[in-house]
Amino acid sequence: MKKNYGEAFFDLSYLLYAYIIGFIFITRSGNNPTLLMFGALTLTLAFGDMFHLIPRILICFGFNKDLDKALGYGKMITSITMTLFYVILYYIYTNLSSTPFFSLAGVIIILATAIRIIITLLPQNNWKTNRNNPKFNMARNIPFFIIGLITIVLFFTLPLPFKQIAFAVLGSFLFYAPVAFYVTKMPKLGLLMIPKTLCYVWIISLGFLL
Repeated sequence: MKKNYGEAFFDLSYLLYAYIIGFIFITRSGNNPTLLMFGALTLTLAFGDMFHLIPRILICFGFNKDLDKALGYGKMITSITMTLFYVILYYIYTNLSSTPFFSLAGVIIILATAIRIIITLLPQNNWKTNRNNPKFNMARNIPFFIIGLITIVLFFTLPLPFKQIAFAVLGSFLFYAPVAFYVTKMPKLGLLMIPKTLCYVWIISLGFLL
């Protein structure tokens, strides 16, 4: 099995960075609820990604055991936590903009989140075997893209520096879309997950500005 230490180093560095700054945000939040939520946002991201990145790291180091099941369920957990990431990000937006949480945008995000999580939990996704089901892949990603689009529009209305989140989310989805829909036919598209991850690093790093 081909080893890939570069990918393993990137994944480990990302997880370590996210966990460290997540705990920093929480411990320094004090009476700042927005910084506290940035900490929760960051730890949710790191916790979810850990479940699919650790199997990938083991593969990168040449671990020969069949990891399809671990990768599959890891992707399922990541799909759920990534959706919750955007709910927390929306909550941060409401704090920054003094917008009621249950605005029209908030209701749509909550409904889309519920729909995506329900679809993600269905066995037809083939998580156990890590075999892509194109129909269910499309079904669970439609509400996710709706959430992403709303998030981009909302954060674009904010002044700098938090307007940057709109551009980071846009970038993450532009890199994610080819992987989500075509990676089984073109495996090298998986490399786009690196700049996608960097977009999320961009987002969580903005917590230092609070």
